[in-house]
Amino acid sequence: MTTNFRFQPCPKTGNGVHRWLLSQANRCRLEGMQPETTHSVLRDGTRACGRTVPDSEIRAAVKTAYESTWSPIPRSHTPGAHACSPSSAWPKPNQDSIEKITASGFGLADLWEESPVRIEDNRSRAEELITALFPGDPLLCIAKAKPADAKTAPRSTWIGQLDTSALIVPSPMSALTGKTKDGRESSRCLENTGPRRFLVIEFDQGDLDSQAGRIWHLAQLAPLALAVHSGGKSLHGWFPTHGKCETELKRFMARAVMIGADPATWTKCQMVRLPEGQREDGSPQRCFYFNPAIL
Repeated sequence: MTTNFRFQPCPKTGNGVHRWLLSQANRCRLEGMQPETTHSVLRDGTRACGRTVPDSEIRAAVKTAYESTWSPIPRSHTPGAHACSPSSAWPKPNQDSIEKITASGFGLADLWEESPVRIEDNRSRAEELITALFPGDPLLCIAKAKPADAKTAPRSTWIGQLDTSALIVPSPMSALTGKTKDGRESSRCLENTGPRRFLVIEFDQGDLDSQAGRIWHLAQLAPLALAVHSGGKSLHGWFPTHGKCETELKRFMARAVMIGADPATWTKCQMVRLPEGQREDGSPQRCFYFNPAIL
């Protein structure tokens, strides 16, 4: 079979052939290929992987990719002034979809293995991560332990404090303070939160392996910059938002909610775990995946 679509070469057996099938099936779907064509592309791609990949394994990967209910806005679509006003309703979690994704067996160790950059020592790298995520000296809203502690200040002001801070708003702030809906002045509210820089997807149901599998599933639909363990029971995936309008982001969020994500992080001023920071009980918030190339 011939095609103009160029996919990533299949790894050798033992190095993630099954994960490759899932990711490339999603890429084929996003390119507009029919499932039958995708099956042929994947079958041809695995011929030199070092093992015989059964048709049933390829069919399962294609089925998982094409049964996804999320789809991007067509490339030819240019939203107008009112197109970025999505509805507020979120779908209910779909247990069948969750089980299909987690059945791949992809877990936290696999997410670590996929990371282009690995933070392998026990020294916190919060300073360098925040510098990479928010270059320059933008206003950042950070809390030492809980949201009530939140303060907004230039990034340079936070130097030396990030390693022991727990929470951050994942977008730069537009002003030191703003007015809440009830008229109070606050360091953290919608009025003083700037344009989205990251949409953070949080999973807190199921074990960390299940959560990692779902974050990796979403990473086949949109670039993943960062995956952070909360130091407790949840995993956070950071997805850059540049070049995407609210409608497209809302659609992506809906897909995440459908597979068990917490919709609370859709709110722009919602705080999330600071990468390589520290929970209020001293537990580290480790970064398990980091891809600076997409920032």
